[in-house]
Amino acid sequence: MPVARPARRDTTSYGLGLHSWRINSEDSHMPHNLSKAFMFVWIVMVLMGLTFSSIKLSLLYFYRRIFMVNHRGFKRAWWANWIYVVLWFFGATGFYVFQCWPVQWYFMQYYSRYDVEPPYHISGQCNATSTPHVAAPLIVGLVSDVAILILPVWSILKLQLSRNRKAALIGVFVVGFL
Repeated sequence: MPVARPARRDTTSYGLGLHSWRINSEDSHMPHNLSKAFMFVWIVMVLMGLTFSSIKLSLLYFYRRIFMVNHRGFKRAWWANWIYVVLWFFGATGFYVFQCWPVQWYFMQYYSRYDVEPPYHISGQCNATSTPHVAAPLIVGLVSDVAILILPVWSILKLQLSRNRKAALIGVFVVGFL
């Protein structure tokens, strides 16, 4: 929590959450604040892969502890999910880190867009900054979300319980789907 407060204060002081025209209208050194806001956006995007992968792997290890007794199919599905999440982590992180070359161009490009001299000489290109490109790793990550959420259902259906209890137990695990 102590780390989150200064980060939140810094990002909002540079205008994160506001429209770009308002950020620039209130910035005496336009587009300095816009560039800083997008630097924080870039940092969040890079750390997103680590955050989401940690959550998914913790769920997988939780399921492993509960359900992996002698279910050969569950073990295969668990390992397939684990491999997918780890590969997704490297793919998503690499995608966000290397979508612009050099990396600083992601947030420094706004100086050239507004025909303002940047603090230091830099030029570059971004290949994947449109909404579909930025959302692509999230959409691919959705596959693992669904796979992780339905993973315990298979094991629950094999339990020796009444249909009502199986349905209730599946309901408890599927609450995460909401």
